[in-house]
Amino acid sequence: MSKQRTEGLRHETCVVCGRRWIVSKLAVVPKSGYVCPGCAGRKIKKENKK
Repeated sequence: MSKQRTEGLRHETCVVCGRRWIVSKLAVVPKSGYVCPGCAGRKIKKENKK
């Protein structure tokens, strides 16, 4: 990506799978760490099965 396209972005690492994601600088990440959309979706699916 060009510098102009990444100005408002930063990298975060998912605490579940360890993959790096590009997120907005304005995104609020909890102190427990960033959870990527894939891991968050799996967690919701598991909770719905109960």
